[in-house]
Amino acid sequence: MINNKVFLLSFIRTLESQRSFSMRDRGNVASLIMTVLQSKLEYATDVLKQLLSDLIDKNLESKNHPKLLLRRTESVAEKMLTNWFTFLLYKFLKECAGEPLFSLFCAIKQQMEKGPIDSITGEARYSLSEDKLIRQQIDYKTLVLNCVNPDNVNSPMIPVKILNCDTITQVKEKILDTIFKNLPCSHRPKAADMDLGKWIWITF
Repeated sequence: MINNKVFLLSFIRTLESQRSFSMRDRGNVASLIMTVLQSKLEYATDVLKQLLSDLIDKNLESKNHPKLLLRRTESVAEKMLTNWFTFLLYKFLKECAGEPLFSLFCAIKQQMEKGPIDSITGEARYSLSEDKLIRQQIDYKTLVLNCVNPDNVNSPMIPVKILNCDTITQVKEKILDTIFKNLPCSHRPKAADMDLGKWIWITF
């Protein structure tokens, strides 16, 4: 029945008209639909075009600001669009753009970690987003930990810069990022499973 365009559009519209249909539900439904239709992208694109057309009309009727459209991802159509782009850009990202984008991510992350980052809210002293900027003045100092990989005790110690206001988890993540910088994240140990006593030689 998902291959029936009329049914699929009616199904999505009916779900979105219910007040109990939460943001998480919208994301799950959009992901499941796009996963099922991954091998039929022409059909998925046709359905998506109709949903986006409805969304634009709805936005015009409610007289919302045009710039807010597609920014909040509050509808199934917007979440489906995200997945649609993911499918179409996968090969390009993997073969061409992946490495420079990862380098950009690492550079931004390194710049942000030079200052305090709130582990609860994600707000940072050096943030690209004004909404996620720590505005109050925080006194902090940079410390250097000499760390060793327990899997290779004979390897030279690796200096890791941390802040005296970092949480234990943030310290663990910085150590893992430094020691395993040449390994994919999927092959690294998790911060929650890491015992600091095995990794750090206390020489500040």
